[in-house]
Amino acid sequence: MSKSSKRWLELAMGPVLYVVGILIFKNLMPIKAAMAMGTLLWLVFWWATAPVGLTVTALLPVALNAIFGITDMPGLIANYSSGNIILVFGTCLLTIPWSQNGLDKRVALNVLKIVGPSMKSQVIVWMFACTLFSTLMPNVAICALFCPIAAAMLHAAGIEDLRESPLTVPILCAVGWGAGLGGVGTPIGGAMNVVATGALAQYLGHEVFFIDWVLHLLPYLVITFIVVTALMVFMFARKGERLEGTKEYFSEALKELGPMSFEEKFSGILFVVAVLVAFFRPLYQKALPTFEPAYVFSTFGLVSFFVNSTRTHEPIMTWENASQNMLWGMILLFAGGIAMGYMLNSTGAGAAIGALLTNAKITGGLPALIAFAIMATLLSELTNSTASAAIMVPIVIAWAQSLNMNAIPYVFTTIMAYEEEIILPVSIRSINVGYGLKPEKQMLYGIPFYFARVICAVVIGYVCLNFWPYFATLRG
Repeated sequence: MSKSSKRWLELAMGPVLYVVGILIFKNLMPIKAAMAMGTLLWLVFWWATAPVGLTVTALLPVALNAIFGITDMPGLIANYSSGNIILVFGTCLLTIPWSQNGLDKRVALNVLKIVGPSMKSQVIVWMFACTLFSTLMPNVAICALFCPIAAAMLHAAGIEDLRESPLTVPILCAVGWGAGLGGVGTPIGGAMNVVATGALAQYLGHEVFFIDWVLHLLPYLVITFIVVTALMVFMFARKGERLEGTKEYFSEALKELGPMSFEEKFSGILFVVAVLVAFFRPLYQKALPTFEPAYVFSTFGLVSFFVNSTRTHEPIMTWENASQNMLWGMILLFAGGIAMGYMLNSTGAGAAIGALLTNAKITGGLPALIAFAIMATLLSELTNSTASAAIMVPIVIAWAQSLNMNAIPYVFTTIMAYEEEIILPVSIRSINVGYGLKPEKQMLYGIPFYFARVICAVVIGYVCLNFWPYFATLRG
């Protein structure tokens, strides 16, 4: 089958699955809910096969709702401009100047210059750097930042054909997997986290504090980082390969940047202050009840438009600059996922799925954690973690509500599970493939890491559920 024929088949399968979904679910739930399930099947299939851009697919809920009137249009459209969208937008505003003035590269090189020539050292440092950065910036931005640095380092070590070198695999896998894992660390680590905080806030009736997110998921981040990194060292660093000259490469590249500019210092300080203000939100919540993290980041992000550069005497950031570098595709993808979650909830599809899970005797404890972890990880691998979050979090909440159970520990375990896609070259994993990692290598080596992360999510979630009372609570 030609590439064009395959694409047309995939395009046609979307509406076919929509109809099939309605026919399957119309006897299990209200017709509008069945239509929402058909929409979900269409979205998941196109997100997995990508006959059109993922961002284009994210706009399907609007088009289908306009035609078929599945749910109220104002409520659906509001998800494309919600406070959650403002959070992602504000985070981008804060970090766009980094790439313009070189701060992102300077900070990255300062971390990487400690790396030694051994493959063990390389794996550990690349994983640590990408995981650390990804807790504070969107994981797609981190992968896009570190991949060219990694490629340049490999070339400096004498590797001409990155696709054919076995040394490319551990380095670019460490970049992609570290960027994916680190996203779980804070609410701003990726769009999938904003989806989850939005759903949790709606369920609880109050916002989810930055600090509470960090404390709930820090054990998973630390333990899974150790497990994944140790497994990488075992798989990739047993033969004693070395990348001579890499430490010198990073030191020399850092030296070429010259002294830190005013613009770099200003952008860095602005970002740190914004993060601290968001982190300590509980201290001023009563005094400034509407100054939530979404508006903290967007407000601080605006400051760069008013402060002039000492070199150009123009604003550090202009709207032209911001619009060219804004991650519009990621924002719309994220918004489409939230809109899909809204459609599932507003039509009763989420509650119906929860009831089906209850009837299947999934009533809590370890079986529920395993079921949700497997469903979330499979969705992440087939599509991306944002789509998985938008689909799974509302379902988990609806399931818990149908049983009059506390949804919080199950939601956080699901969050652990859908983070860090590993196997297929879609979403952020396509970036390291674009820089020389063979997709078949990523898939082959990714399989044991996939099982490792599922086990980590289930075990840590089960232990926290049963032995850590704080894990089941969120302050209001």
